[in-house]
Amino acid sequence: MSREVEIEFKSMLTKEEYDQLLKEYGGDTPSLWKQENFYADTQDFALKEQGSALRIRRLPNKNECTLKTPYGEHLLETTFLLSNDDADRMIKQNRLDLSQEILNELTKMAIDPSHLRFFADLSTIRFEKKEGNQLVVLDKSFYSGTVDYELEVEAVEAKEGRAFFEQLLKEQGIPYRKAKNKIKRAMDQSNL
Repeated sequence: MSREVEIEFKSMLTKEEYDQLLKEYGGDTPSLWKQENFYADTQDFALKEQGSALRIRRLPNKNECTLKTPYGEHLLETTFLLSNDDADRMIKQNRLDLSQEILNELTKMAIDPSHLRFFADLSTIRFEKKEGNQLVVLDKSFYSGTVDYELEVEAVEAKEGRAFFEQLLKEQGIPYRKAKNKIKRAMDQSNL
């Protein structure tokens, strides 16, 4: 189980801007991989109402369950690893078996974990490259018949990360476009 503050800066991209950045950071043969996200909430979206989100993420070499909760201007991620069998079972049965740390957080939010159900999913083709203290992430996401492109800069420190992000956009001639979280985009597209 891990807990960490997520400090990231995001901008939506056009396909052309995505291709430009992928070439810039990944060269002619960028290393890409697929991740699948399955989002859960209560029927009345109690997590969303509290600015929080819960997902199972399937990655090439692992599966994880993450609860994101507000933490100042950022999000606190509480994550635990899942076996392939556990992830498959939870998704197939539409029932989550959560870590004690996540159950404790849900209790603080007055959310009954037995009421959580999966309501949306989103697949992403991801590219990452470390640049100093920052991680440049390029995502091409697929959900509800939609494809979109996004730049994320994950940072260790907010001020340095913001400066890097803004400089990257300026150097590449890319305008900033506010990016909703992936879960919000998937929900909006599904009219939830």
